[in-house]
Amino acid sequence: MSFDCDKTPCKYGAQCYRINPEHFKQFSHSTPDCEILTKAIIDKVGVTAAKRKHEDDESGSPKQTKFNDEFTDPVSVYHRCQPISMFLSKVHGIRDKCNLNSMSLSDILSPLMGTIVESAQFNYCIDVEWLVNQYPAEFRRCPMTLIHGAQRGSDQYADIMSEVANYSHIRPISARLEIPYGTHHTKLIILLYKEGLRVVVHTCNLVPGDWRQKTQGIWISPIFEKIVRDNNSCANTDVNQTTSNIGDNKFDFKTDLIGYLTAYRSHGLSTWISRINEYDMSSVRGFVLIGSIPGRHTGSAITKWGHCKLADALRHYAVQGRSDWPIIGQFSSIGSLGVDANKWLRGEFLESLRASKYNETCSNLQLIYPTVENVRRSLEGYPAGGSLPYSSSVANKQHWLTTMLHVWSADNSGRSVASPHIKTYCRVSPDSKSLSWFILSSANLSKAAWGVYEKNRSQLMIRNYELGVLFIPELILQTPVFDVSSFPIPYDLPLTPYSSDDRPWIWDVIYDSLPDRHGNDWVPR
Repeated sequence: MSFDCDKTPCKYGAQCYRINPEHFKQFSHSTPDCEILTKAIIDKVGVTAAKRKHEDDESGSPKQTKFNDEFTDPVSVYHRCQPISMFLSKVHGIRDKCNLNSMSLSDILSPLMGTIVESAQFNYCIDVEWLVNQYPAEFRRCPMTLIHGAQRGSDQYADIMSEVANYSHIRPISARLEIPYGTHHTKLIILLYKEGLRVVVHTCNLVPGDWRQKTQGIWISPIFEKIVRDNNSCANTDVNQTTSNIGDNKFDFKTDLIGYLTAYRSHGLSTWISRINEYDMSSVRGFVLIGSIPGRHTGSAITKWGHCKLADALRHYAVQGRSDWPIIGQFSSIGSLGVDANKWLRGEFLESLRASKYNETCSNLQLIYPTVENVRRSLEGYPAGGSLPYSSSVANKQHWLTTMLHVWSADNSGRSVASPHIKTYCRVSPDSKSLSWFILSSANLSKAAWGVYEKNRSQLMIRNYELGVLFIPELILQTPVFDVSSFPIPYDLPLTPYSSDDRPWIWDVIYDSLPDRHGNDWVPR
């Protein structure tokens, strides 16, 4: 989409909230999200089409409360959210107070967080120019490894190589995808600082729209210090090996991270693996990496990946697993799950999620997926549905799933109107006050992401690369559960089931009976 290049650029750029049509006729807004909004307003805006739920000031922005920079700088936000260290992404268009404990990509890359020497970005959709510009100017030419899923010979590969060619400091690596229909869906950042090394696991694509008006999740590690080796010691034992033996440490963060990167089988990652091995990560306790690697995994490798790895960790750690504690899954896409719930959704996936130390059962699986009305009323309007790729060909084969679905509602976090791209799974008490465990992940509700058994359960087949972090309360807080009131759970509890009028968002059908908040219909090509 293009607009008149002769217009004066709006000084607020991508952060502009104005809804006056005359403003958009006079000023240009170059980012894709602003262009969509501009077209919506110029083409169809009326007094009611652009009306906000909140009260607007003269500029069209929601009335805001001013906070000191010392309160909102990324380091203050980071320390305020310890020891959980989970953040929602900043959302443009909601009240400032709802973004107080939130992070943007530029916050994560801020010099206040550390002096970047080199970085690695693992992702699915990547806008290279935009990504480079998220780095502060002083770090913008620091070496970057860019791990993507575009395969040699494809149009996507040609596109990303063309983009990367403009930046000599970027080294692209194409992740192996040897099973058809698989994707490199992992969202991981590794930052090498002068001060140490940091790991970030998140749910955002590296494109501007994913960081603007969607609900996303981010986990940020502490800065890991380099291992101090005693040259006079015969054993030359590193600090990580010594301190990590304190308490129960079956699922070691550093071991799992190195194992995950090694599974890429990429020579280009060998330097990063060697670097990670030089750092003490023993301070991370209670955060378990849950990864998926494409392949057909057998033997002991079955419990290294996907829903089987999650089950193994829950059997080891999860204290609260009584049958009356429901399990919640929340996601932004749904794969083909079968003709009924019994084979994979309940027979495999739920079986893994209900694992605990005490082998308790659970049949109450509650799923959150946006309705058509959720999308229509979102800040982005119908274009938000472009990031919710549930297709009619799949949905029409599993109407049974609708009875398990719940609406997206996030009033507590101020994000009911910020369409969810975050993926989370947890086990919650019947009174919705406690969490037994919680996982933030790139993995949607699909066999491709979590894996499916083959050959009489002797083999686990996974198509995608995925990565998530499992939060274990007894190791993080030394308590058996998380208190929901102090945990950054992105949606409201208890959940609200679909009504008889609600329909799950399906991205390849027409929605033209009611316009979205910008006056647009949805007519996919």
